[in-house]
Amino acid sequence: MAQAFDISGVGLVNQQRAMDALAHNVANLNTPGFKRVEVRYTDILTRVPVESGGPFSVDRSIVEGAGVRTQTVSTVNEPGEYRATGHELDIAIDGEGFIELMGPSGEIFLTRGGRLKVNDYGQLTDQNGLVLRANVSVPFEAEALIINREGLVQAQLNEGDIHDIGEISLVKIASEEAVEVMDGGLYRVLKPTSLRTMAPGQDGGGTLMQGIVEQSNVDLNDEMVQMMIVQRAYSANAQMVQAADRLYELANNLRR
Repeated sequence: MAQAFDISGVGLVNQQRAMDALAHNVANLNTPGFKRVEVRYTDILTRVPVESGGPFSVDRSIVEGAGVRTQTVSTVNEPGEYRATGHELDIAIDGEGFIELMGPSGEIFLTRGGRLKVNDYGQLTDQNGLVLRANVSVPFEAEALIINREGLVQAQLNEGDIHDIGEISLVKIASEEAVEVMDGGLYRVLKPTSLRTMAPGQDGGGTLMQGIVEQSNVDLNDEMVQMMIVQRAYSANAQMVQAADRLYELANNLRR
């Protein structure tokens, strides 16, 4: 009966983690460039029963399961739908690349685009205020910005002249384990050596699209179905705890 508590306890914990991941997906349904998280279950290492030392030997080929654990994997290479906005500071990437951002403490973050902004210092930033690693400075007298598919950024000044003010490059990651999923469609780089810098249009990194936003790749119908499945599994584990508790109660109330 004690094993029933162990099994159901592991199930409750992992189903709760799965529900948290699904809720995170639903909460970011409208976050530009957000990539949904998939929940995968893996077996924990099994254990072999200990020899009893009695007259009957234990079959060492029999192993006991030690439970499962959940693993969340971001689908970073599955693009979402592209929506035209016509806004000059909205950009998206047609390909597998990412735009590099600099955190306040020097960390490297990645984004799939979204709505850019110009901060008080004239620097081009993402929607969260993180400066582009390309360090593009926009003149205060600029009336419009032009970002072509190759990443060249140009500013149209008051007098109508167009000047090159910077260039945005893209990076690709070697594996999904090299980044950590953050809120707001951001990815924090855990292994900077896994990044490969390239010009837009090279090596499958993709090209930039101005006036377009990539939607999240979350399918609300799929997420709701998965939520119902996880809820049922959670309920089944909770009922197992209740059943084991009733068996313990019966055992404790036995009289000779």
